[in-house]
Amino acid sequence: MISSKKTFILILLTAFKVSLYGLPATHSYLTVPELKSLVKSSWGSELKRYQSIIDKALTQELIHDGSHHVFYHAQKCEFRIVQDFIKNLYTIFNPGSVIENFHFLRVWYKFPETIDANSFIDAHEKDTLKDWNDNKRHLSKRMLSVNFSLFGNTKNYGHFGECTFKYFFSNKSIKAPPIPYLLEKIFNHFGFNKNYIDKLLALNESIKTNEGSLFQIFVPIEYVDTIAFAAQRLGTPYRNDELMSSLFDYEKKRYPNLTPILDTYCHNPEQFGMTLDRLQGRLLFSQNILLNPLSGVKIFRYTTVQPNKLAEYQHKLKKLTKRIVKKSKAKKLDDSGMVNSLSELLVSFFKGI
Repeated sequence: MISSKKTFILILLTAFKVSLYGLPATHSYLTVPELKSLVKSSWGSELKRYQSIIDKALTQELIHDGSHHVFYHAQKCEFRIVQDFIKNLYTIFNPGSVIENFHFLRVWYKFPETIDANSFIDAHEKDTLKDWNDNKRHLSKRMLSVNFSLFGNTKNYGHFGECTFKYFFSNKSIKAPPIPYLLEKIFNHFGFNKNYIDKLLALNESIKTNEGSLFQIFVPIEYVDTIAFAAQRLGTPYRNDELMSSLFDYEKKRYPNLTPILDTYCHNPEQFGMTLDRLQGRLLFSQNILLNPLSGVKIFRYTTVQPNKLAEYQHKLKKLTKRIVKKSKAKKLDDSGMVNSLSELLVSFFKGI
């Protein structure tokens, strides 16, 4: 329990930060009367059921206000085993590393070292405004669909299904690849024994829930325009010049920078009116930022898994991952007849990225 002195200090610090940086995104969203009313009428029972998770997320927004911009994403619960297996592999491959408040939403080794949002869009569109559809694999694997607040796109949830909060409590993902397929790809890459895949899948069943996983992604302000852009549904760069016409690039038909939009979102949400609800974005994956636990990006995952079950699952997964890597190392030694240290194997691996 937070002491009254600490609570008082937190309140003062929050008030000071809000005066400088505006309200955090979800707090700002809820200051618009029409949107607050819409959220209550749309999610009445769910607001009560998941109050604890909502409170934790809103508290983190206050803590990171001024240093990071927040983004929200949700996935089916089945993906936890993939994310956690990747994290365990990363810690084994980087001895001494401590990963806190971070989750891998893709495998780190499959992506470019750096990324630039405008260059990415230019390369995709080239001389024409190509069709965007991030339901297609070549785009969905490169970028992440996000809302700017927890309840963003509440009005559109029934028609387009763009609301993160809805995705979370309905345990939903769009055209998600099968979990065995994703694990098999990882096993193929490292040469692991695929007999262990069934053990991972069985372990995943132990933390299965009716709800999905809610991800709260904090990106340092200085990285936002590098890895993020304002988007419409399906990932099309935001084309509406009326949102902030002075910042719109009429030649490229998009907003080259997201930060001014997010700043207005937090400082002056009334300027956007009900359009505030429809705004969304895309985050781009790269090894140096969104897939780097040392980049300053923080990714919190909220679930309804009971803490004791989660702790048991994590303990078993850690042991199982070590066994998978150890057995793979032993096989490599048997096959080659050479004695290589794990670090030497990893140096060889990273040179091949």
